[in-house]
Amino acid sequence: MHVYDECPNVLAMTLYDGCYNDLSVAAASPQIAVEPAHFLADDGHQLRGTWFVPADAPIGAVIVAPAMATRSSYYTAFATWLAEAGFLALTYDYRGMGTVAELRAARDTSLLTWGGDAARALETLLERAEGLPVTYLGHSMGAQLLPFVRHDLVSRIVMVSTGVGSWRFNRPRIKVPAWLMFRVVAPVTTRLVGYYPGGALRMTGDLPTGAMRQWARWCLAADYFAVDVPDIHARFAAITAPLTSVHFTDDELLAEPAMSAMEALFTGTAVDVRRLAPADLGADRVGHHGLFRARLRPAWNELVAPLLAT
Repeated sequence: MHVYDECPNVLAMTLYDGCYNDLSVAAASPQIAVEPAHFLADDGHQLRGTWFVPADAPIGAVIVAPAMATRSSYYTAFATWLAEAGFLALTYDYRGMGTVAELRAARDTSLLTWGGDAARALETLLERAEGLPVTYLGHSMGAQLLPFVRHDLVSRIVMVSTGVGSWRFNRPRIKVPAWLMFRVVAPVTTRLVGYYPGGALRMTGDLPTGAMRQWARWCLAADYFAVDVPDIHARFAAITAPLTSVHFTDDELLAEPAMSAMEALFTGTAVDVRRLAPADLGADRVGHHGLFRARLRPAWNELVAPLLAT
């Protein structure tokens, strides 16, 4: 199994996040138990995830909602740390995120379907948490799905590297390639192979056809979510839980205006904004995905631990 130190720069633009899908760190710790999680979505679809259970009574619970084209295995080291710190943690995969057969079978899956998957995963955690304070930790797309989950039952929200995904907010060097990916590459490849083969193309990771097409529609639209969700502003306004937004200045995908645009949607709660440089964490690079890499464990203790509900 490959473990990458960094994602490769491809076409001089770092559109490829798919290498993160190959990163799986075994959770081997006498302080925790690791258990498979299986639960049904509202439409009866079987969803899967992983429980990370502390040895002693948990002090809180955390759901880790994954980024676009990023499998739950990428968060294994981070979820292991959460359990070692006393938190019941759940990671999960959106439907279709798996084998080629699963990707093709999930061709009609949309981002809104994934919102339902996120909602059911959170409900599954709430059922097991039995009154514990719950933190919703969303990475990129994982936090964009907040309007579609039971955020009223969440004690704290932490969103990491989360911005409005419009291509207009991409870093200058990837604006044109991103536009071409959404406008040309995605429509052609999904029609030809039955899913979006982003891993092979080294332009994001593999995605079900429907999810990729809806993501493209959002990213090409001026109002992003609103092109399919007319009441999106009211949905965001209904979110009242304390919220912290963490963004790194070397994010290779989204520029700072993307984060600000996302944060501005949360009109029902105060947003604690953390704009951090890699040096603030004692690192040379963090980027869009890097906070969850095991080498940044010291930063988890200093940055993330104080943000979790206990």
